[in-house]
Formats: sequence, structure tokens, C-alpha cells
Amino acid sequence: MVDQVLAGVHFHLHLLPRGVGDFLPGTALAMASAVLLGAGAVLQHHAATSSTADRGLQLRVLARQRSWVVGQLSTTKAPARA
Repeated sequence: MVDQVLAGVHFHLHLLPRGVGDFLPGTALAMASAVLLGAGAVLQHHAATSSTADRGLQLRVLARQRSWVVGQLSTTKAPARA
């Protein structure tokens, strides 16, 4: 599948300086990982601050918030090898 995606990109790699095209897939993967990890952290923090009570953080309330669940999924789906 990666080869199919990169096959379409191959036509535009001649515009880049020599050797840069070798690092393009890794750079794109690292950027996607950073964006997913950052977005997940922000969503989790927002959900955690809105679910605190006088007794502290309540996990049941937190787990019911959609933004926390989306943040968890975003963080775990970030590419691990980036």
C-alpha cells in the first residue's frame, strides 16, 4: 500500500534537491505522529480539567466524555516508529 501511495508522489520528487526524496516518507510519518500525539494530549487535558470534582479526578465521568475517548484514540493511533 505504501508503494502505491509513493508511486503517485514519485512524479513530483524530481522538483526536490537530490537525496531529499529519500527522507520524505519518514518526515511525513513523523509529522503525522506529532500532530496526532499533540491533538490527543490537548483533548485529554481538556476533558480531564472539565471532569474534576471536589474529590479529584473522577474516572467514570472522564470515560464518558467523547473528547477524552477521541484523545485516547488519537494518542494510541500515532505511528509508533516516527
